Amino acid sequence: SFLTSVYAASSPVHEIKGTVESVNAGEDPPVIVVKGQYGSNEGIVVGAVIKQGATIMRGKKRIALDQIHAGDKVTLKYVKTSDGLMVRSIVLHRN
Repeated sequence: SFLTSVYAASSPVHEIKGTVESVNAGEDPPVIVVKGQYGSNEGIVVGAVIKQGATIMRGKKRIALDQIHAGDKVTLKYVKTSDGLMVRSIVLHRN
């Protein structure tokens, strides 16, 4: 609906740096769970849906979701929508 697209367009992008707790590449829709720091010392766990079109990178190279595993260090950018949290991008850091 029109309202949904306006809501999605105006929602701020949140960012969390942390460790992948789990990722279900085989599920539809796939979900990634990242545990990290939010702000100075607050621990946070974010579970977000990975829609078609989300950017998944290692360095400057696009990679497939199945190349991300529990324990990997990532930066996750996501937005809050009426359907829950949606991934905008995942950047995999070399450990």
